This record gives sequence, C-alpha cells and structure tokens, in this order.
Amino acid sequence: MISQFYQKSKGKVMMAVVAFLCLTSYSCKNTQDSIVSDDTVVKVNLLGVATPASSNGAKTKAGGASHQQDVQVSSVPFSKGSTLTATLTTDAPTSKANGLRASTSRAAAGTDIFTLANGVKYAVLVYDNNGNFVSTKEFNAEETNTEIALNAGTYTFIAYSTNESSVPSVEGRGSLSTASLKDISADLMYFKGSLEVKPSVANTLNVTLKHQYSQVITKISVAEGTIGTIGQIVAPTITPSHASANLTFADNKIVYNGEANQNVVVAFPGFTPGSLLATSTPTLLIHDELLKGATLTFGTLEIGGVVNNNFSFENLNIVPGQRYNLNLEYKVCAVEVVATGMNWNYDLYQKNSNDDGSGAKVYNTWLTRKDGSTVYVEGSEAAPINALNGEFIAQEIEAPAADYGFVFNIYSLDNSFNMNVNGENISDEELQFEVFREGKGTAQTIGFTDGTRHGDGGIPQVWAKGMEGNYTSQTNPLIQVQIDQTGNVTVFGRKSADGELLPMKMLDGSSFKTVKWNGGAAKNDVKITQRVENATGIKGYGKGLQKGTCAN
Repeated sequence: MISQFYQKSKGKVMMAVVAFLCLTSYSCKNTQDSIVSDDTVVKVNLLGVATPASSNGAKTKAGGASHQQDVQVSSVPFSKGSTLTATLTTDAPTSKANGLRASTSRAAAGTDIFTLANGVKYAVLVYDNNGNFVSTKEFNAEETNTEIALNAGTYTFIAYSTNESSVPSVEGRGSLSTASLKDISADLMYFKGSLEVKPSVANTLNVTLKHQYSQVITKISVAEGTIGTIGQIVAPTITPSHASANLTFADNKIVYNGEANQNVVVAFPGFTPGSLLATSTPTLLIHDELLKGATLTFGTLEIGGVVNNNFSFENLNIVPGQRYNLNLEYKVCAVEVVATGMNWNYDLYQKNSNDDGSGAKVYNTWLTRKDGSTVYVEGSEAAPINALNGEFIAQEIEAPAADYGFVFNIYSLDNSFNMNVNGENISDEELQFEVFREGKGTAQTIGFTDGTRHGDGGIPQVWAKGMEGNYTSQTNPLIQVQIDQTGNVTVFGRKSADGELLPMKMLDGSSFKTVKWNGGAAKNDVKITQRVENATGIKGYGKGLQKGTCAN
C-alpha cells in the first residue's frame, strides 16, 4: 500500500514538475520572442541615385543632325561666317559641387550611380503586409546611423528625396493605397521595394533612388583657336515642361499637372561678359515621355561681337529621368594666319651686389629713354646696354590680314606689357601683373574679374617658376590678348600652371580700349612694349583668322 501510494505521489509530482517546466519554458519563449522583435532593426543603405541610359534616336531639326550612342549633334549658322554647334549627350557622373555628384559606380548595365551631396535629406516610409503605415524616418545623405526598429515580418519601403535640405510631406500616408506626393516641382527621386525582416540577422535595405524628371546642363564655349568671347546671355529658356507632378506610392504612377507649356529658365550664375565659357545650373524638365520637340531659346545671345535675338535649337530629344549635357560651341569659318613671334629675356642690371636692381641689360630692341628719345639698341647678350627702370623697350610685328581679329598668346612674362594696335594702345596704363615689395616697383594694375590677382591669395606671381607655357609648341598660354573683328579687346590669364584662361580687368575700373582692326587684305601694325622693372622679358606669338569655308 505504501509502495503504491509512493508511486502515485511520485507520478503526480513529476507531472507537476513537467507542467511547471512547460509553463516556465513557454513564458521564457514568449519573453525571448518579445525581446527579439523589439530589437529587430533594418539598416537603410543608400547606394545613391540612378541615372538610366537613354535609347532615343530621333534627329534634330536644324540640318546635318545625327544621333549615335545617345549623342545628338546639330550645327546652325550664327552669323555669315560662324556656326554654333549643339551637342546633347547623356551625362556621366563627375565630381562636381552642385546637384548629384561625388563618387560613382555602375550598379547595372546602362545605369550610372551618383551619390547625394552632404546635407541633402531623404525620407523612408514603412508599410506592413496589409499596406498599413508603420513608421517613417528622415536622414541626411551623409548619415551612417540609419536604422529603423521593426517587428519581424515583410514590409514595403518607400524612399524619396527632392535633392534639398528638407523633404516634402506625404499626403494620405496612413495607407499605402492613399499615400502620395503632390505638386512636386523640385528634383524628385524615388524608390520602392519590399524586404522580409527577420530576427537575429542583419537586415539591410539597399536603396537606389531614381530620377523622375530630366535635367539639362547647358554650356556655351568659344572653340579653341576661335577669336571672340561670350558677351550677352539674355532670357534663355527650355520648353516644354509641366509645372509640377504628383506621385502615388501604390502604383508608382506620375500624374503631370497642367499643360506642358512651361518655359523653364536656364540659369548661368556667375557668368561674366567677356568669358570664353558659361555653364548653367541643371535645368529641370518635368515631362511624361520622350521629348522630341524640346527647344532651347535665347532672347539675346552675343558671341564674338555678333548679336542674335530669339536664337534657338529645336527638337532636342529628352528622356524622362535622364541627365544631359548640352554643349554649344561657337566657331568661325576661318583659316589661321600666324604673325612673327617675339622672344626676349633681359637679365637684371645691378649697380652692385647689394642692389635689388636698377634696370635690365637689353639688346636688339627699341628703347625709349626717360628723356623721351627713342633709339634702336643693337648689341648681343655678351655686350648689352643698360636700360634703367622706368624706360621702355619695344618690338614691332606685322599682323597679316585677319578678318576675324587677332590673338596674342604670351607664354612667359616678367612682369608687365602694353600693346599698340595701329597707333592705339589697348590701355592707358601699363598692364602690370606683379605685386612688388613696397618701394621696389610700380603698382599692380591688372587682376581677374572675380577680384583675385597674381601674387595674392595663393595665386603665384605671373613670373613664378612653373607658370610659363610652352613657347616652342605654342600651347598653354599664360596670358592671352584677344582683339575681335570689331576691335574690342579682352585679356585673359591663368591662376595656376594648368589652370584655364580666365577674364581679367584693369584694377582702376577702366576698360580696355577699342582699337581699329583691319580686315580684308589690309595689314595691321602691332607693337609690344614693356616698362623696364629689373629683369624684363616676354615670349609670345600673334595669330589671326582669315575668312574660310565652313565645313557644315
């Protein structure tokens, strides 16, 4: 009896223990699952912004147009002797400071990836498997802490940006079926994807935003070897475009608002008349299909002294979501004629070893003394004549007939000059590029139009080692003087050894003179003068352009 009672009691105890353990185990399992769900996160990995390759192949309207591998080319007459050639190409990613830029990659065949600039915001919205809103977060492009806490399950993720420091609000966000972005006129970028979020694993959502609108960057340039500058850019626009559009998340559909009759302004911030290049900010076009009739129009466009009103390029083929470069190159129909070059480099003349210099040792040059007398100094490097500081040396060249003007390229300079064309100086003052120590030379008279100048703010002196161009091959000029066919004078200079030529101005605010320039068969007399300021030298070539036959 006792044994049977013991056995029964033992069985009940064991059942109680098992039941307790099961309950405990279930409770622990529930607690553990709850902890995992609360700690489940999704890491948002913004890969960048995709620019898909286009595949349009229509031709432009303006004669001789072609399209191959996403390149459209069209040339039209700008004046009787010049052309403006438009080349429209899909943009490859580059490291630029505006728009979408920085490092790039190839995410898939035919797709380039741009990174968002620092400070640009994007938003991520999360919807559950039933389309109900779960969560939303905003991030800056440079953020690395981009986790979103979620329970395990399958979700739909929406990401969007307008390439700005803020993001627009979502209307009807409570449900995926009603959520949308409305009246978006900025650079809309969008992503939609799904992800199963699992516990105890690294959940990563790779996001690639895609442009929904088009962008066009317009560049106007003067072709190398062509004389002339860009004078006026007035009221440039591209048409057509809608004013804005709506995007619904449920079906990714874009609905365009109003008629596609908008003239979108093409902005050229920082453009300075007299430049060789003008670059616009990206122009945003909002449209629903391949634009086979996009038109770029200028109210006024002046290049090389020629003014055109209501000048346009028509039938530019634009694909939605694509980024383009539209390059307009001005070129005259001409042949190059070369004047004689000049090459002199006169060493410092010193009174004694402690003297900073009292002039230069010159030979084979015209010399204007301080008393106003002018003599031709012969001699040689071995037997020079001492020219005092403040006296002037000069050489004359005969520029051949050049219908479209003249350019004088200076490859090395120490440290000033003036130019006389058919009896008229291009400036009342010597063009003095150097900054002297106090009391050691004349005041600097010329700088860049942006307010900078040689010898200041990290820009080397004009005579500094490494600044010179190649006189022998006639490449990379240091200073350039252009005289167009109407006699207008423009001066350009480099800020660094490999920099581009940038427009310059006289520091006193005076303009360069308009000189008489002879076209046709008439010759032009050009004299280069230099005020002696210790060591003095110049190397340069003059070139002109005669009328030729246009290839187009």
